[in-house]
Amino acid sequence: MVFSGGWRVLAGALLLATAVVAPATASADPIACRSWDTVELPVPPAVKFGGVAAAAGSYAVGNGSFQSMYGSTVLLWKDGQEVKQLSFFRSVVGAADVNSSGTVLLNSTFSKAASRWHDDGSADGVYQGLQGLPGEYEVQGLYLNERGDALGTSKGKPVVWPAGSATPQRVPGTDESWTLAGIADDGSVLGSNSGGKYWIGASGAISLGATAEVTAVGGTYAVGTADAGTEDARAVRWNTSGEITASYPYFASPVAVNSRGHVLSQNYAGILVWFDPDSGFEVNHSTGPNQLSFTDGDDVYGTWGDETYRTPLMFDCSGNA
Repeated sequence: MVFSGGWRVLAGALLLATAVVAPATASADPIACRSWDTVELPVPPAVKFGGVAAAAGSYAVGNGSFQSMYGSTVLLWKDGQEVKQLSFFRSVVGAADVNSSGTVLLNSTFSKAASRWHDDGSADGVYQGLQGLPGEYEVQGLYLNERGDALGTSKGKPVVWPAGSATPQRVPGTDESWTLAGIADDGSVLGSNSGGKYWIGASGAISLGATAEVTAVGGTYAVGTADAGTEDARAVRWNTSGEITASYPYFASPVAVNSRGHVLSQNYAGILVWFDPDSGFEVNHSTGPNQLSFTDGDDVYGTWGDETYRTPLMFDCSGNA
């Protein structure tokens, strides 16, 4: 496997932006919560809600359709209140991610296009269309980090659109066979191929091992299972250097991690937040909510229900230790 082609440009972008990213200090953080209040997020009567797509900071974004006409809509909430509805008539557009600045990553299903949106105070906000590689027009946006870098694909090839830029940069050493898992706040990309899982950043490619399973990326961390499928399998948190910085009890099933290194897990025991490997606190005993998102304030967002009726929920961190 060769990691080359386009790396010099991408590495330069990463290094230039490093100064604006504050280092995460997970293990030193005190416990933030011991209880969470359940809040139902408002949905306009004309909208058939589909699901919460992502949350960051005080923002959450969800997708839906119209009850009485053809089209789609994207709902943006802040502090549990709806602040924006993006409506797309005769078109299917959905949100893929959001960051704590309220920037939203969008995809259009029919036109196979992607864009970044932010609120500038106008009625419609500002859309920035993301370009494909030269000669390519099939674009998909997948993940957004805190400074606004977007990770996605151009006709299946992994690319990064640096914050503020609509021009894609190839993720070095990757092709259409790669699967992307996320982009860290320092710009490192986590992806996998038949050889294993890798962080690809300014210092090159770092393997997490062929048997690692990654379930989420957040801040400058990834979470999942090390040595999956073996008797040594365990739930872990990695940093972008590929080091295991925390291991969790056997029953933890990580589904998200925030920039403080706090880990969200969900399994038969319900939804728990792990502030460190020894401190798991129950958010909700039910395994029902899906599409869970986790913010730096330890708020949890998810979708409750089925195809007939879906409700967006926020589990609001309320009981400080």
